[in-house]
Amino acid sequence: RTRTRWLAWIERLGKWSMMDIFVVALLLALTTDQWAISTTPHAGVYCFIAAIMVAMATSVTMTHVLSDHDCSEGNRGVIWPLRQLKLRGVIVPMLLCVGFIALIAAIELPFLRISSFYLRSESYSLYSTFKTLFSQGLWTIAVSVLLFLIAMPLARMGAILLVWCLPLNRSRHEHLVRLIRDLGIWS
Repeated sequence: RTRTRWLAWIERLGKWSMMDIFVVALLLALTTDQWAISTTPHAGVYCFIAAIMVAMATSVTMTHVLSDHDCSEGNRGVIWPLRQLKLRGVIVPMLLCVGFIALIAAIELPFLRISSFYLRSESYSLYSTFKTLFSQGLWTIAVSVLLFLIAMPLARMGAILLVWCLPLNRSRHEHLVRLIRDLGIWS
């Protein structure tokens, strides 16, 4: 029992770790005001942080709202949070919309501007980072960026939207909730 409680707390805290933001902050700290190279954060960084924070808020909200309310409709066993939770059911789709907009902006908007001493200056978005890495033959890193920073978060948002907005039987609902949890680990 104690181990299960500890694992539950570790899982909750892990959702707030934000390793990707740490890497960006580290890059900025190491290259700011250096002799040969410097970086400047752009709007994409802030959109990315917002997308991560909204995704975490969405997960926490879903967990709290669903644990406070039994969403099964009578003896049919249909789970449909958007309809069954009335006003509280609208919170998750609203958060998803905000998170989706922030993530799309983070994918497209410049993330960082890297300037070097020989007057070369480049701005990178998540998408342009993927394209640059791919064109340089760094396929493993490029595919990692595409999967873990773009595709998995979008897939997770789509799965949350399905779970929340469609009427599902209990087994399909539980299957999609596990999928959301699994996608959250990898995004």
